[in-house]
Amino acid sequence: MLKINITLPDNFLREIDKTAKEEHLNRSEFIRKAVQAYWEACKQKTAEKKRVQNIREAMEIQDKLRKKAGKWNGVAEIRKWREIR
Repeated sequence: MLKINITLPDNFLREIDKTAKEEHLNRSEFIRKAVQAYWEACKQKTAEKKRVQNIREAMEIQDKLRKKAGKWNGVAEIRKWREIR
């Protein structure tokens, strides 16, 4: 592992140390876990944005198909085919 130096406000560092102590972690472990949690939150946010975009694209495709189909009723068509059997 590498050591780094960072600059933090005094009150910020006190809160880190207080929380780390409550969680039975040393300062470095606490900061590593905090960074990992932040990365995970970023990944989840990116995945959610992609999911929403995929849903929007699917809805646009459905709207185009619905417009192209006009008054055609797929459910009625299936029911008609069921009756033939």
